[in-house]
Amino acid sequence: MSVTVCSGFSRAGYREYGINFVRTFDKFWPIEINLIVYAEEMVSMPRGECRSLWDCDGARDFQNRHGEDAKRRGITPITGWRAKDHNEGYAWRFDAVKFYKQCIIPYDVSKTLVQDDILVWLDADVVTFVTVPNDFIINLMDNTDLAFFGRGSYHSEIGFWAVRICKLSRHMLKSFAEIYDPVVSEPVVRKDPNDDPIIYTAVVGKADVICTMDQHFYDPPVLEFCRMRNIRVMTDVELLSLLAPQAGERAFDKIST
Repeated sequence: MSVTVCSGFSRAGYREYGINFVRTFDKFWPIEINLIVYAEEMVSMPRGECRSLWDCDGARDFQNRHGEDAKRRGITPITGWRAKDHNEGYAWRFDAVKFYKQCIIPYDVSKTLVQDDILVWLDADVVTFVTVPNDFIINLMDNTDLAFFGRGSYHSEIGFWAVRICKLSRHMLKSFAEIYDPVVSEPVVRKDPNDDPIIYTAVVGKADVICTMDQHFYDPPVLEFCRMRNIRVMTDVELLSLLAPQAGERAFDKIST
């Protein structure tokens, strides 16, 4: 059984925080733990292996399609932006160009691991300050297949998580990767082909609802395509009314404020 830590960074990210990440990992992490980093440009590292991000399935295609798209970089406001996002002019929750790497890299690493190996994701802006015990990750996992930082009713922290390689975890990692690399077999949203991956992601993920205010999704051919696959296209108000039929408007008012 081996333990492998993986991460990734952009060109700017390497200069801003990646250097400290790899240096402190080399200094404080056990030598038995492997480090694999994916970068847009190959970099020298005191330890571990640097791989090209563009060798990951779908990475270059996704970057070419969306790298300059302000909506998918969290710069142009869309439905779901918070007041804070509008004030700052950026919504990290909608920056798919930044975060797609975190879904495709672990899956690519998992392809070379075997049953019961442990795969760890660690954000590349993590700085290690003290020596990590040799058995830290193994003891953390114990007899479980998944470990992460939970935060109660709030979403979990995604800067660190670990999985034990098995049939289910491979399926999970593959599903993460396919969120950003859906197979688009035929055009659906003809007025905006960039929306097709959203449709096919919903199909692959067996979604019940696509919640959007984008009018392209309400074109009759798009609605029919979704209906044939038991997917409903709804606005946020319609979805909230469905989830809370006794308090649709009240729920919406509470969320929007």
